[in-house]
Amino acid sequence: MMKHILVIGNEFLKEDNLAIEVAKSLKLKDVKFHILKDVDEVINFEDVIILDVVKDLKEIKVFNNLDNFKLVKSVTSHDLDLAFHLKLLKEMGQLKNVRIIGLPQNANLEEIRSLLPDYLKKVC
Repeated sequence: MMKHILVIGNEFLKEDNLAIEVAKSLKLKDVKFHILKDVDEVINFEDVIILDVVKDLKEIKVFNNLDNFKLVKSVTSHDLDLAFHLKLLKEMGQLKNVRIIGLPQNANLEEIRSLLPDYLKKVC
């Protein structure tokens, strides 16, 4: 059964493009990566697994609960972060199960490519 991993990041910012780089370069038999242009695209999937960079992580970590994320104080709609958006969608009933595979912001691409398949087996 094919698993769909939603990839979030900004390909133009070095500190936020690791998940996209991994998704573009990693080919796995039962996994399809979807690089999202807009966070609202998550509502097109029932069982949401997200691959994203998380600031201050030292190693790959799987988050099974959105409550593990602290919200960033927002001033304008441009300040809304992923955790806020996902929590809002979940409260509105548009998301059921959400898991996030967090990648360390400054990790080495090759190291993450070698470690990620094992994490995906656990999550998928």
